[in-house]
Amino acid sequence: MSATSRYTNTRGAAEHLACSTSYLEKCRVTGSGPRFHKIGKAVRYKIEELDAFARAREHGSTSEYAHGLPAAGRTEGTNDASR
Repeated sequence: MSATSRYTNTRGAAEHLACSTSYLEKCRVTGSGPRFHKIGKAVRYKIEELDAFARAREHGSTSEYAHGLPAAGRTEGTNDASR
């Protein structure tokens, strides 16, 4: 892990992704959100992971999203969340 890695808490992650903290909390339960770290009782997100999460959900049109087509610039079967 790089010494220059930046971490943020749930509130900071929500601001970074322009979503609610409750969305991220629900995603942690379902496993559908960005990767996170538990340090004691604290939840921390790497900024790089938040950016990767957002990129993986980039779409070129609403029909891509509605029909389950891969995100723009991605190939079929690519799933960053499965790491």
